[in-house]
Amino acid sequence: MTDRYAIIGDISANKHDATLSPGGALAIALAIRDLGGNVTLRSVLATDDAGNFLRDFFRTGRIHPGLVDRPANAQTAIVHRDDHGAVVAREDGVGIEKGAVMDVYALFGHDALVLDTRDQPLRRFLTDLPAHTDGNVRMISTLGHLDWNEPTPDEMEIALRCDVIIGTASQLAVLTGQDSPSEALGDIFDRMPGAHVRAAVAVTEAGIDLVAREDRVIRPVRDIVPDLLLPQVAAGIAWGLAHHAPWELAASVAVDPSQRPG
Repeated sequence: MTDRYAIIGDISANKHDATLSPGGALAIALAIRDLGGNVTLRSVLATDDAGNFLRDFFRTGRIHPGLVDRPANAQTAIVHRDDHGAVVAREDGVGIEKGAVMDVYALFGHDALVLDTRDQPLRRFLTDLPAHTDGNVRMISTLGHLDWNEPTPDEMEIALRCDVIIGTASQLAVLTGQDSPSEALGDIFDRMPGAHVRAAVAVTEAGIDLVAREDRVIRPVRDIVPDLLLPQVAAGIAWGLAHHAPWELAASVAVDPSQRPG
């Protein structure tokens, strides 16, 4: 039986010269499909040229577009990159917001759910829901919204409601106020007692560093751009939660999908 994953998030495009590629929630969805998962994506897709270009990836990636709104005259969020993949500029665009119609019970009824949206009111609302819907839901939160928005006073509180927090070094620094990824992970680890969060993952230029309540797993990876690797990492961790896999295995799949058993 195919694993079922829900993603509530924003679709963006990576742009290098004139070349576009999927980013944000769509990139995570495609990475989960590469792991054999069945994805339900609740999002918004712009109606400009970039949005129409990204629409083709739904067909090739076998992702149903039925829960993706297409508002008129919307613009795609675009991340401009240099030849090495580093971010040189960002153009904000449409994203899903609180008030968007969605079947919360159906979305939270999947094996795992990834939250990847920039709208903080929606993040606040959704992270407060699991206790009132399905206590078995496993939720992963990315921190990509911190690349676009200033942190809110309850930023850490919202993150700690999720099962796993995944972010780059800069995103974790904004979340925790710590200077290094290891210090940021240590800060989150110290908050785990009494909080819902089970693990935190730093995606850095050296690979990934995962700290859980009783485990620490380091997986080195060479020559990576952290925020470009993050969708694959989010997919691997979601796979691990859906399969109740040990953190060691989930981390291995996160950096190398070929490590997925079967």
